[in-house]
This record gives sequence, C-alpha cells and structure tokens, in this order.
Amino acid sequence: MKAPFHIAELKERKVIESMKRIPAPTRAHIEALDKMVLDIVEKYGMVESEREVAVEVSEEVGTFVSENFPGCSLMLYGSVASRLALKESNIDMNLRAPPNLNGPTTLGAISKLISENPLFSNVAKDFDEGRPSIHFVHKRTNVKCSVCLCKDETIKTTEIISKYQTIDPRVRQLAVVFRKWAKVRTDTEKYDNILAFMSECVSMSIVYYILVLVS
Repeated sequence: MKAPFHIAELKERKVIESMKRIPAPTRAHIEALDKMVLDIVEKYGMVESEREVAVEVSEEVGTFVSENFPGCSLMLYGSVASRLALKESNIDMNLRAPPNLNGPTTLGAISKLISENPLFSNVAKDFDEGRPSIHFVHKRTNVKCSVCLCKDETIKTTEIISKYQTIDPRVRQLAVVFRKWAKVRTDTEKYDNILAFMSECVSMSIVYYILVLVS
C-alpha cells in the first residue's frame, strides 16, 4: 500500500532540509562525482552500435506488421529513439493504425500473429492499463520489444528530449545515471521509498551539472 500523500511530502521536505545542511563540495568531490557519472554511463548506457541493432530490430518488426496489416505502421519512441537508453532498455514502438481499424483489436491480432512466428518469443499482452501494449523478445538479438497505443503527448515528449540531449553531452550522461538509479530503486524498494530520495538525487545532479558547467 502506498503511503498517504502528506507522508510522502513530509519525507521529501526532510530530504530538502537535510540537503541545505550539506557543506559545499570541494574540487575533489566534484572530480570524484564526475568520474562516477562517466563510469556509470560507460558501463550501463546504450552505445551507438547497440542502438543501431535496436533500430534494425524495430524496422524488422515494423515491416512484419505493415506486411500483415496493410495501413498499419510502427514508430520508434522512448529512450532508444531519444538516445538516452540503458543497455537493457526495451525497444518501444507505437502502433499507428488507419481510422477504420480499432486500435486495441488490431494490437491483439498483432500479438497473436507474433506469438505464432518463430522469430519471436515470450509474447505477453497487457490490456489492463489505459495504454494497451504487447511485449515480446526478438530471438536473434535477444532484445525485448514493446508495442503499444500511445498518446500524441508521449511521442512529442520523445521528440523534445531527442532535441534537448543534442544541446550538451552531459544531458545524456545525467539521464543515463537517473535511469539506472531509478531502475535499481524500483527493483529493490517500494515506490513510497523512492519518492523520499527523489529530491536528493535531483538536487545532487543539478549541483553537479552547474558546477561542471561553470568550471
């Protein structure tokens, strides 16, 4: 059970107050943090060669869908599209269907066809949420894939982030660190506890970015 909102808010305020009492970092602190960020990005961030494989898989799945469902297509979105993915990130694809086709029904038919194809495995449907989706593994590359029905806002967000990360390479570095941190926390702790550390993580990253930026 999630903690009541006021309890989560109280925890967050305590974190903010504790942050105010932290002494200013020294040059050695900044250099250590800089090395840690770069090490995390190198170890866990998806490199361009891995992204190229992911894009090829998305194109292969897209071709499979368009050939079997005329008028339908898949659009790559999410962290792979924005170049902020971790090595283990899923390939997220949005199903675009013509107006005469029902989206969820078409997605269900795609799921059935994929489950019968030897190129894919571990096919699962998730139609309980507000955003119907199917998940499967591309056997040749062992890459996890997801196809869903996204809202326009989700696609727009990917486009904005893709442009934003080209401004400064440190944007991608911090994004990879955030994503890895969030994955570790969600794998080991309840959502309530994650909220209590969110401000600390954001604040430390902002401090790091600003100090390196002005140095």
